[in-house]
Amino acid sequence: MMVRALPVVTVSLFCFWGCSQAGAPIPNGAAQSATADVAGRSQPSPVRLEYFNTPSKAAWPLYITSGPQEALWFSEAFTGIIGRITTDGTITEFPISNGQEPEGITEGADGNLWFTEPGANAIGRMTPQGVSSIFPITASDPDPRGITL
Repeated sequence: MMVRALPVVTVSLFCFWGCSQAGAPIPNGAAQSATADVAGRSQPSPVRLEYFNTPSKAAWPLYITSGPQEALWFSEAFTGIIGRITTDGTITEFPISNGQEPEGITEGADGNLWFTEPGANAIGRMTPQGVSSIFPITASDPDPRGITL
């Protein structure tokens, strides 16, 4: 009995620890300066991370992909919006024509963005200019989530 209980307790503790970290604030500020190793040699500074808020306050990026216009494109959870962020940090949002929540997203071979809409049981396509088209899936209860080229 003790052998079976140990993995359950261990997994439970890790789950509790992970959940307690989910509410941690997003870090901000500059990266730390160079540090010294044991021998006293200078180490390179860590990579600086930058965080960007989406313009839609009730949303956050759910899936993200590199795409046209040398930008990153992302589906926004709890909205009918696909966002684009450029290398200078400018975010533009594009509403989807049917207002459904997009989920998976990828750049297609045609240079457009393709995404899934589980709530509408559909696949969508969006041009780099933000014009979207929706293609319903006729299978019973398909629930599309992820998508890839």
